[in-house]
Formats: sequence, C-alpha cells, structure tokens
Amino acid sequence: PKKWDSAYSQALLCSMCMLATTCCLLWICTQNSCTSPLIGIVSSADAQEAPPFPDGFGQSAHDPYWATVTEVRELHTAASERSCVHVEIDISNNRQLRYETGDHVGIHARNEDSVVSAVAAALGLPLETVFVLHTDGEGASGDLDPPIPGPIRLSTALAYFADVLSCPHKDALLALASCATEEKEAARLRHLASPAGKAEYTDYIASKHRSLLEIMQSFPSSCPSLGLFFGSIAPRLAPRYYSISSGSHSNPHSVHVTCAVIRDVMPTGRIHNGVCSYYLQRCKPGDKIPIFVRRSTFKMPEDPHTPLIMIGPGTGLAPFRGFIQDREALVADMAEMGPAVLFFGCRNRAHDYIYEAELTAAVETGALSQLHVAFSRAGLQKDYVQHHMEQQAEQLWGLLQQPGCCVYVCGDAKSMARDVHRTLISVAQNQGKMTEAQAESWVKYLSDSGRYHKDVW
Repeated sequence: PKKWDSAYSQALLCSMCMLATTCCLLWICTQNSCTSPLIGIVSSADAQEAPPFPDGFGQSAHDPYWATVTEVRELHTAASERSCVHVEIDISNNRQLRYETGDHVGIHARNEDSVVSAVAAALGLPLETVFVLHTDGEGASGDLDPPIPGPIRLSTALAYFADVLSCPHKDALLALASCATEEKEAARLRHLASPAGKAEYTDYIASKHRSLLEIMQSFPSSCPSLGLFFGSIAPRLAPRYYSISSGSHSNPHSVHVTCAVIRDVMPTGRIHNGVCSYYLQRCKPGDKIPIFVRRSTFKMPEDPHTPLIMIGPGTGLAPFRGFIQDREALVADMAEMGPAVLFFGCRNRAHDYIYEAELTAAVETGALSQLHVAFSRAGLQKDYVQHHMEQQAEQLWGLLQQPGCCVYVCGDAKSMARDVHRTLISVAQNQGKMTEAQAESWVKYLSDSGRYHKDVW
C-alpha cells in the first residue's frame, strides 16, 4: 500500500541520515576537530593534563607509587656483550609501602621515544595531541573507569599504555582492515586474520615476531582513530614483575632490582629492546618511576636453623641476594643459623659473574655455608647448576634429610627449572636408594609439604 510505502521510505531515509551523520561524526573526530561520546580531542591550552598514573601507595597495579631511582649500575664487565643492571629505588617517603624479602616489585614501564614517535606517525597525529577517551557506561551513573586517564597527551598515552612491540592478535588485524582505505591492504589483513590465512599468519607474523608497529607501517592506509586504536588494536602495556633483590630487614626503605637487559635482533631485522629492561637501563638517579609490590610465597623459613638449598643462575640470584642480606643481619646479631648452600650459574667469570664480591663476602661471614658456581661458557663443555648439584649429591641428600630443609629454585622455567627438578629426582633415586617412581613421589611430597619453592618465568 502507498501509506506503508511512504512510512517505510521515511524510516529508511531517517536511518540513512542517522548513519550518514554518525559516519560523518566519526570521520571528523579522526581529523581532530570535534568531541564525540567515544573520543574527544582538545587543545593542550584548554586542558589540565592528567598524569598516566595517580601517585598512590604502591599496593597494586592500579595504585602505583612514583618512587625515586637512586642508583643504576651495570653488573656485567666491559668484556660482556650483554647487559644486566642493578637498580635501587627509594620508598622511604611512603609509609604505606612495605615489602618482605622474596616479594616482587611491579613496574609500569614506558616505550622508548623512538617507538612512540613511530606509532604517532603511523596514526597520522602529532605527539602533542591531547585527547580524552570515553567508554559506554562511564560517568556518574556508569560503573566503568576510563580506559586511560584524560585529558592526556598522545606521547604520554603511547608511552605508558600501548603494547606495540608484541605480535598483533587477529582481532587487531580485523580492526585495522576495517579502516584501511586501500582495498588490497584491507583484503590482506582480513586474510591473515581468517582461518584460511592461519599458515600465512604464522609465517608472516608469529614466526618472525613481527610487531603491531611493523604491521601498521606495512599497511599505511590503515589509519585508525584513537578510540579504535586504544580500544581494539593495541593491547594495554602490562606491568613487568621482578623478584626484589634486597632484604627487607637490611634495606626496609629501598627496593633493589636485578634486571637482565633484553636486546634481540628479530627475523625481520628489527632490533627489539625489552620495554622495561631498556627503560630501567636508561633511568638516572632522581628519575621517578611508577612501582607497586606484589606479595609472594617465596619466603625463607621463620626458623633460622632450617637448612636452605638455593638454586638460581643469572638473575635468578635476585631473591637469594635478599635472603643472604637477611642472614647477614642475623650474623651481625650473633644469631645461630642452619646451613645455606647456593648454586649459582653464569656464562663466564670475567663477563657476567654478578655480585661476585658480595657472594664471596657472604661465605667468609658465614651467611652462606657453601657457594657452587657453574660457568656455562668457560670451557669446551657446558657447565650448568644441575651438574654441580649432581657433584654434590651426597651432601644435598644429607641436607634434605634434616628436619624442614627447604629447596628454592629461581630463574628460567623452560630449561633450568625443569633440569633442576630432574636432578632432584635423580639425587633422591641414587642417594635414597629409591626407584624412579618413588623418587618422583618423594620430590612431590617435598613440594606438597611446603619445602620445595619455585619462582620461575
């Protein structure tokens, strides 16, 4: 009927007008000239910029404390081709922030300036752009927090909140495809995200560790709005966690971090600097960084007479440095202690024997009963901590038979921790005259009874 046709036509026309208006609004917002419920862009002259994180008490990732860096020093010698830094962070002005030996410190790192500039260029926006992001449900009657604080400068948002150096997920590829102006690029992105493109995704992105930034640079017609970029494309940059390498009794107002600086060459030729490790390496005394403490169960026994077996190559030494500092405090108090044996490993004594002087001094004072060091690259054959455990099997078994003796392992989960676990089973089997099944059950009992602790990654 004509009446129905007229009503339908009016409704259709109204819907088309609304769609056109919405598309126009979104287009205008991406051109930085208006404010919308999804994203508002304002001039820096009109905005009171928000800090990336509030200055909190450091109790959680949402409540970080801006602590002051007091020391950054290189632990490797000049002969080493790698880097490991010792960082000291002052928390004396925060009465609420306390840690216990063995806890972790979380650090909100930031992307380096060259990465931030490259992402801004890919977005087609100046670094000085100041904007506000909003989400549905946010506001006085909503229950959602803003995705990032605002108003905020683009350079700050990209530095602290955008993970652009990891491989992009497939939903990010689809989001990029949705805003690509070149159909060839859009089709390629959709294919990489599809089930049919699984093999190509693996070959082109996953196996080559191609980053989100590289994808954006390779598909330049995909220029997303800031709302789409922060909401659907770039994951939020996650905090990094480190085992605190100081003792809370001897250093209650300072958090120490032992950090291996990551620098790798990716298959694409891109030089990848670890986001947080490179950030810490660049820090200078007086710089403020957002940190918080995460509680851990990786603790020394309350009874100082309990024997300790510590196994931690490389930066796995970090929590044991805290253990040793606390034991040194007990030595200074003339307290009686049980034995403590440390198995440490590095590549070469002349390159990366971190804290060598401290460990030697700990043996001399009695804070450490024995120190066994494996140098994996010093000779023709690889020498690892598990080899020294095998050599000390009889002594290890004797310690393990003492009441409450605890084993602690810290470091690489993929290889080292697995090999150490197998060595413990071997020691139990050979020294305890057990079958393999019995030895496995005994090591499991050790873990179930709270005497076998792991802090691995």
